[in-house]
Order: sequence, then structure tokens, then C-alpha cells
Amino acid sequence: MQRTFSLPTMDLKTWCFILLAIISTIRCQKTEDGYSCDFESGLCGLANKSDNKVNWVRNKGSTPTPETGPSTDHTKSNSQGYYVFVNADALGYLERTTMTTETFDATSNSCLKFWYHMRGRHCGYLSISVVEDKTGRSTLVWERWFDQGDYWLQGQANIIAKESYRVEFEVFNKMEYDKFEGDIALDDVAITSGSCNENGDCNFEDDLCSWTNDIGNDFDWSRKKAGDVTIGPKKDHTSLSENAYFVYLDLDDSTGSGKRSRLGKQFTSTDVNGWCMRFWYYTVGSTGAITVYVDYGSTFPGEQPYWRLTGNPTNDWQEGLVPVVSEVDYQIIIEVVTGDDRNGVVIIDDISFRVGWCYISPELAFPPTDKITPTLPPNVPTAHDCDFDLGSLCTWTQPKDDQIDWTAVQAKNNQGHGPATHYTRRSGDGWYIYIECEDKTVGDKAQLVSDVISASVQSCVTFWYHMYGTHVNKVKVYTKAKDTTSILPIWQREGDDSDEWTFGHASISSVDDFQIVFEAECGSSYHGDIALDGILYMDGECQFPEHLDAYCDFEDPVNRLCGWEQEKDDDFDFLIGTGATRVHQDIGPAFDHTTRTENGHFLYVDTTEHKAGESASIVTNKHDWRTASVFKCWNFRFHHWHTTGVMVSYEQFEFKGKTYRKIYGVANYQRGDNWARGPLKMDLFEYPNSGMQWVLKVYIGQGDKGDMAYDDFFVSEGRCYIRGNETFEEGYGTWLNVADENVDKFDWLLATGDSVYGVSGPGVDHTLGTKEGKYLLFDVSGGTNGDNALLHTESLRYSSPRCFGFWYHMSGESIGELRVSIRNTESNTDMLLWRLQGPQTVGDTWKEARVPLPEHPPRDMAELVFEGVRGKGVQGDIAIDDTAMYSTPCDKIVPSDAEPSKPSGNTGVIVGAVISSLVAVAIVVIVIIIVVRRDELKLSEKLASLHDMVVLSRKTDDADKMKLEEQLP
Repeated sequence: MQRTFSLPTMDLKTWCFILLAIISTIRCQKTEDGYSCDFESGLCGLANKSDNKVNWVRNKGSTPTPETGPSTDHTKSNSQGYYVFVNADALGYLERTTMTTETFDATSNSCLKFWYHMRGRHCGYLSISVVEDKTGRSTLVWERWFDQGDYWLQGQANIIAKESYRVEFEVFNKMEYDKFEGDIALDDVAITSGSCNENGDCNFEDDLCSWTNDIGNDFDWSRKKAGDVTIGPKKDHTSLSENAYFVYLDLDDSTGSGKRSRLGKQFTSTDVNGWCMRFWYYTVGSTGAITVYVDYGSTFPGEQPYWRLTGNPTNDWQEGLVPVVSEVDYQIIIEVVTGDDRNGVVIIDDISFRVGWCYISPELAFPPTDKITPTLPPNVPTAHDCDFDLGSLCTWTQPKDDQIDWTAVQAKNNQGHGPATHYTRRSGDGWYIYIECEDKTVGDKAQLVSDVISASVQSCVTFWYHMYGTHVNKVKVYTKAKDTTSILPIWQREGDDSDEWTFGHASISSVDDFQIVFEAECGSSYHGDIALDGILYMDGECQFPEHLDAYCDFEDPVNRLCGWEQEKDDDFDFLIGTGATRVHQDIGPAFDHTTRTENGHFLYVDTTEHKAGESASIVTNKHDWRTASVFKCWNFRFHHWHTTGVMVSYEQFEFKGKTYRKIYGVANYQRGDNWARGPLKMDLFEYPNSGMQWVLKVYIGQGDKGDMAYDDFFVSEGRCYIRGNETFEEGYGTWLNVADENVDKFDWLLATGDSVYGVSGPGVDHTLGTKEGKYLLFDVSGGTNGDNALLHTESLRYSSPRCFGFWYHMSGESIGELRVSIRNTESNTDMLLWRLQGPQTVGDTWKEARVPLPEHPPRDMAELVFEGVRGKGVQGDIAIDDTAMYSTPCDKIVPSDAEPSKPSGNTGVIVGAVISSLVAVAIVVIVIIIVVRRDELKLSEKLASLHDMVVLSRKTDDADKMKLEEQLP
């Protein structure tokens, strides 16, 4: 029997609804030209990742959050058209939400086009990556941040994938405490065959694409087929074909060293997000210096090097990245300058540009930083100035009631009892004064007193000091009212341990005539010389060396805030405080960072007066770039103790007449009762012609024990320190000695190969391989067996397993032990990760160490800790250099016998002699066993112990190179 079916009776409206529902589930099909989706009929194969906490949503009309998101789509430009968006209000701190396409076939030349809408005062990051299916390799091809206004804007990116791939659209929230107000939307996504024809892209298959040789070249770049070259790659980078092209520079075509060849192209100005220039390079032989310049013409800074590489040939294709942001038209120039040898070639291929800023790559290609000689601005001389030339104390005197006197010496005649140069760092011809603590008692003092100075509402004393040694003590500066015993501390330093001259200053305000007193104290041994030089007294505010720009220490009595402005739309204002006037004795700083006295001033917020979530915000005055240095660092100190709130820092700048704020750092952790470093990087290539300002914003946390204080803001030349990463050429960086003698007995010294301290330390550093290069030294002379020296990083944050690397030198018959631990500062617990005992190196040889770091709670702060332990004699110095925190895990501990659970011996040192000796001992023990035949269990245990001590030398595997990761503070 035949069955018949009939459709249920429904009205036309119901049928239309069902039909639309079916259509909405149908994927948009790939066409001959590629892929397209306007979201009018569905998501077209786009899907949210399964681990998203917040999903991309198809929507029409306005988004739920007021003053954010679009009110219309892009396709129809009305409230009935559809688009996809992320509701930013629902996205938590450091949360990401990702939407991915279906899989597409491999492509050598495709173009992704789309329209995006980013609106709201706290827009997050929108990034687009191409992810290859088999390898999982992800390539960032486009990125945007900031509020872009209430507009639909077009974006595009070239896609190159050697295997099947998918495209991922990701929104990332970096705002921890600020309400994340900034919906992000997409519409009209399409992928077409062929290049997007971005401005400047070139694979050199047809021509030079408007890249031209400079008319002043000594020799020129030329376009060559890969198969035609005799030196260099046999295939191009674009298609890996010997029949394809690249640009080629043969240095043998030059006529001598110092000859130049330039390849350049003119570009129009960028938007605020800038471009990332990507190119591939291949070098063979000696190639001199390869530099990429951005030339802004007559606009500051003119022609600026942004990428520079010298050294060994690559003999392979390597990727280069250069960021470019410019308000004006500019030119990009690729330059090669020959060296003494001219037997190399340089090849460039696949130059491309994507919208969105990027970091310079490779890491070694960062251009050099300008150095400024640390000299003071011109000052009106006074009778109180003194540079101690020819041993004169000028108008300063030494009192009779102190225990020791200052000694004047010419730098080159110091005989190891002070710095080898004058504070100008120019030569050993200048003079200074110092205290000699040999055969003195701990706490013995030397004073230097000025003549009487007239009362002054605002004046300043500046000076240079040098404090170096394992047992350096302290220096104080205070004022003494005339004809009284009343003193006022105005500056103090203790245990600075840096073998270099450091600038010091102190503001003075006195209603009475007064004298200035410098006082130095001896430590527990003669390893603690303190030197003083270049004293200047001036009326008015303090003047700082040019290398300390935009300085604010809140000590100026006339202008405490240094011209900074409290913002109007916050809940309360920052206050100026001192240790002597603090309201909460157990939660705020007892002294400022500048003067290290209870009378010094700092910026702070009082948490007890405000509710959780309320905020205070302050904006610095503008900082204009004064030098051509590519990198600068905005330095400051902060004191977060107990239950603090949240600190958010922004960079504020103008670009093409509009003001932007870019978030740089978020901190909601405790640092204990100390002043921690808070660097923020400044890169000239981000916004080169814009006066920069910094915004400091704090939010009150839960509880009433969380005062937050800040001090000593200044801009310095060069890159900011990366926590844990340090060559020590510019100082300790973010590594700190422990100041408490109850915890350790020694300090780690900043040393060189020709340092006066140490007996068995290295004659050269590891970074430069020279006697002038710097490293950290645990000098064990003057101590006893078991004495230790602790060194730790400033607090850092990480979660997934990492790798920590460094180089060590342990040479000498009395080497003790070197340990590496990680400390959880929240729980105050330590975990031993790496340890070695006894001599490990010979001569000036350095060895590499790698330390696997375990997973760490993401909200807890951590500190890496070095501990040196003294052996039985002075031939036991330990040195470390070139510390680095890597972004990926270690595959193993290096060396293998540094496992904390293993006995650590004299690995690789005089191995033959050690083995022979141990074999002889073993034979003797065996004879004893045979003859005596007793205590067998104990003897077998001893044999096992001896066996474990026989450790053969091991060659360090240098093949596994990992990329350093920049970390936010």
C-alpha cells in the first residue's frame, strides 16, 4: 500500500520563518574567487572556539553596552543588517575570545579583506592570525587596538600558507580593573586569490616594485634569478624555486671598506596603529653592517636606524620585522656598509607590510642606543662647591670628634682603595676623597662639614658617590642648624655595591643658617670603601644630569608635583607624604626612595579614606624626545604592601590631532615593605613626533591596609630592564642584593676582569669576552666557611613552565656552592631548583646553565634567587653573567648533575685525575672488604657514594636556542 504525505497546514508567515531558519544554518560556500560572508544568512562556517568564556555573537542594530559598538551593519548600513561582535563587558581580565573559519587549501598568494568596528573608551586588542592545520603554526597577520571611533573601517592582510589553514579572529582584554568598555565587531569578511597589493609589498618576481637604488650608492642592488647565482641560496623564499627572483647585493662589487649601498622606497603617513614591515634575508660570508632606516625627512628625528645586524652569516632564510609609525610621509631604506672583508653577499626577498605595530625581530637586530655623558647643566658657582682637585677640601672641614678622616687621592693612584677614575668617567687624572676602613671598627664614622650657609627656602646639594665592596656600609647627608646640635637627615644610601660613580642630590629648606654634613660609616671589613666627589650647592630647585630626563622626586618645596595634573573625572586625588607624617605606621613606607629618610617625600594614596573600586589618576607633563636614541625608559619606584589595590599605567600621546591612551602595565600585587622598580618602555618608532605623557591611575582594593606610594620618576636612555634578563653591562638591572645581615653575610659585586676584589674570579666577562666587561661576583675573601650571599630578582609573574638560563664561573680549590631557587612571595616559600658544589670551570672559561622553572600560580608573584655559599678558603669566588628568562620550557636541566636531588661534584675539572684517584680508593676499599669482611653493608653504601662522585665532563648543547620574551612589569 502506498503511503501519502501531506504538509501540515501553516500560514505563509510561519513557512517564511522556517525557511529563513533553514537558510541561516547553511554555510556560505567557497567560490572560484575564494570565500565571502556578510552574515546576513548566518555565520558562513565561522565558529567560536570551544574554550571561549565569551562568544562572538551575530547581531543587528546596536550592541547592549551604551556608547560602544556599531548601530548598523556595514553591508546594508542600516539597523536590519547583520554583523558579529564581542560584548566587551563580559570579557574578564586577560581573557580571550576566538572565532575561527573553516579550513582552506594552502596558498602562496591570497588576500583577506574585512570591515571592523572598534568603539569604546577601553577597547581591547583585535588580532587576526593564520593557523596552519598540520603544524599548528600561527602567524599574526593583522592587529588593532584603541578606540577607532563610531566608524566601519576596512582592513586587509596577505595570506601565505604552505599547508591547509584557517583564519582566527581574536579579541584580548588587557584591562584588569578598568571596566572594559569597547565592543568590537566584524562584517563583510572575504578571502580572494592574489595579493592585497599592500603599499610596498614586493616579491621581486616581476620587477623592483618601486624600490630603487640610491643615486649615491658606491655599488647597487640587482634583481637576480635564484638559479643564476653562484654564491647564495639556490631557491628564492617566495616559491622555493630556482626560477624565481630576489634582490641581490654582491659585496665583492665594492671597491673597499666603508662603501655603501642603499635600496629605498617612499611611503605615505600611517594611521595610529602603524605598519609592521616584514622581510626575509639571507647572508653569506662577511657582510659588514645591514641597517634598516626610517627617514622622516625634515621632521624629527630625521633619518633613524630601526634595525641593524652585524656578525655571522645566516646561510639560510631568516625573518626580519621592523615597526613603522609616522604622521608624515617617510622613506624606508635598506642599507649595507662593507667592512674590511668584502667576500659576502646579502639577499632580500618577500618584503610585505601588515597593519599593526610589531616588535623588532630578531632580538639581536635592535639598533644601538645613544649614550649621554652624565654631566650637570651649567650652574652658578658657589663657595661651597668642591671637586677636591690636588687634594684640597675647599671650604669643607673634618671635625675632630669623628673616628676616621676622609683621604684625598688622585684616581690613578688609588692603590685599589677606591674607584679607578674620576666621576666624569674620563680618566684617572681627577681627584676625589674616600674613607679607608682597614683595621677599623664597624660603625666608625668619617664626617665632612661645610661652612655656614645662609638660610634658604629652596636650595639643593648635588654630588657623586661611589660605594663598592662586599661589606660596604652607609653614607648619610644631613643639615645642622647653626650653633645647635639639631640635625635633619636629608639623604641616605646603604650597601649600593656598584663599581661606578652614581649621582646623588638632596633638596634643602631651612629658615635658619645651616651647615651640610656628609657622614660615611665603615662596615664589618676593609671590603667597603666609600668615595665622594663633585659637590655642588645651588639656590633653587635641583638640577639633574642630562641622562636623567623628566625627573620628579617630589622634593621641590615650591613645586612638589613637578607640574603634573590631578585628573578631574576620578574619585579622589593623590597626596604627598613622608615617612615621618604617615598615618598608618604598619602599612605605608617608613622613608621615601630618593633620600631614604623619614623626611623625604613621595606620592601616595590613603586607602582607609576611600571605598573599594574608587580611583585616583594623575598625568605627567609632556616629555619630548631630546635625542636620537631609539629607546628610552620611564622609570619609577613603587611601594605596595599588604592588601593593595590596582595600579594601571598608560602612555598618553597625540597623533594627527587626536589624543590616545595606550595601556602599558597593570599591577595588583604586593611587593613587601620595599621600594620596587616599575619601568615602562618608550620606543621612538612608536610615535616619533609626539610629546608623550604618562598616566598613573590607582584603584582602591578590599580592606584598609593597602596604602600605595610612588617616587623617583625619570626618563633614561636605552631599553628598560627585563626582569631576570641582564648582561650587567649597565649595572645590576632588576637583580637585588639582600640588605639584611641576619639573612646573608656577603653581597654580590658588580665586577670586571681587572676588579680589585676577588682571588679566583674570571679575567673576562661572558657577554663581551673582555676584561672590561661586567659580571656579578661572590667575593669570598674576608669571610668564613658557610657564609652566604643572596641575590634575587625584583618580583615577576609567570604561570606556565619557563626556562631560566645563565652562565657561571666556579674556579678555585675552595669553591663552595651555587644554588638557584624560586620563591613564591605570596606564601613566602622557596623551592630549590639547581645546585652545584666544588670547582666547575678552569681559567677564564664560562659554562652555561639552564634551570627548568615549574608552573606557578598566575596571580602570585615570584622571585628567582641565587645563593652563593663560601667554601673553606679564599680560592672560592663564584661569578654569574648573562641571565635570561625564556618564554618556553627547558627540555632538561644543564648541567645534568645540577639536579638538587643529585650529589654535586667537581664536574669536568681534571676528570682523569679524579677518576684515577677514585679507582685507587675503590681498590683499597675492596681489599679491605676481602681481608676484613665485616661491616659489609656500610662499606657497600660508601662504594655507591664514591661511584656517584665519578661524573664525566659533558659538552653543553648550544643548538637549542630560545627567544627572549619581553615582560610587562
